[in-house]
Amino acid sequence: MDWRSFAANNEVNAEIMGEDFGNTLMTMFKRDVAASKSISIGAWRARSIWQRIKEGASRAFEAVF
Repeated sequence: MDWRSFAANNEVNAEIMGEDFGNTLMTMFKRDVAASKSISIGAWRARSIWQRIKEGASRAFEAVF
């Protein structure tokens, strides 16, 4: 969660008890981890100037929206 989660997005935390639900969430989490890719510090530093511009623009709009 980030500051927008609390300040602007009206998100809430919920606790749901139950082994079946917990197993379902764990399965979903494991599937997400399997579909993700690791980014090394070298790859992060080597990203294109275009990618860096998009990241900067996104940060600028974060405060607006």
